[in-house]
Amino acid sequence: MFFLYFFIILTGILHSEAQTQDTNVCTIKGTTKICIQREVIGVRGEDVILPCLFHHNEGNKISELTLILYKDNDFIYDSTTSSKGRIQTKGNLSEGDGSVRIRDLKIEDEGTYGCGFRFKKLGDQHFTTIFINKERQLELRVYVRPKILRIWREFMKSSNSNMLFCEAEAKPRPNVTWWNPNRHPVNESNTIDIPNNQNDLQKIISSCNITTEHPEGNYSCVVQNQYGVVKGFVLLKEGEETSEERGIARILIGCSITLILVLLLFLFGFLICKKQWNSAEGNRNHLEDLNEQGPKDESSYMTLTKNHCDANESNLYDAISS
Repeated sequence: MFFLYFFIILTGILHSEAQTQDTNVCTIKGTTKICIQREVIGVRGEDVILPCLFHHNEGNKISELTLILYKDNDFIYDSTTSSKGRIQTKGNLSEGDGSVRIRDLKIEDEGTYGCGFRFKKLGDQHFTTIFINKERQLELRVYVRPKILRIWREFMKSSNSNMLFCEAEAKPRPNVTWWNPNRHPVNESNTIDIPNNQNDLQKIISSCNITTEHPEGNYSCVVQNQYGVVKGFVLLKEGEETSEERGIARILIGCSITLILVLLLFLFGFLICKKQWNSAEGNRNHLEDLNEQGPKDESSYMTLTKNHCDANESNLYDAISS
């Protein structure tokens, strides 16, 4: 146990020394010096620190110290104007620590970074700027933990067997192993690379052929590289539908639902048309009834008028006679 502790402590000391030596990449200009770390490795989705240190022998004669950060010769950060975003100052700038933190690291962040400092010396009216030499800039490498994008099963009618597939991505390229339900490795596997030009992000599809000799149950796909490991499962059960069969079933169900909806719409439209037709038919019958009643009413009115006139004439005749 003592030797184990001694080995761990010794490893930590050597690792710290290696980091110290690695950060001792400096550019000197007069009494000032900028030092960075030659290479920094980060993981996608996590935070990373880019160290940039400023040393000088001017004491309190330096003021208005500003950090400048650029990537691939393009300015990306200024400590006096950039207060929001994924890049933030981490160190104490007044003490010459211009280290920055990049939050939620992305593949696109990979590249060559340089830093510089702008300041005023006591008595000077103009700013002095010092940058790290181009050949001594920092290289940020962004790696990706393994991630399973899709895992599925297909039935191969030609060989009466099942083919298991596992699609994953990682950087650097991951290794894929298949395990059967009895926790034994499946050796009949094959892996192909999917072309991808996104900063060497590796996408792969691993497959293995499962015959009737293999046991039923959950088969696991294990994807791993030096930055992580991930596992996915696919169930192999005799008589269970494959993804292709489920896809066909979904298509049939979708077509059936669509047909039912079309029929319902047709029926609804038919009922509306029938209702409108019945209403129009009723109006037409009503008009015909009115047309039939019209002459009869007019005749009655004329008869009534004639009788009234006859009565008036009779009254007038009686009045004259008397």
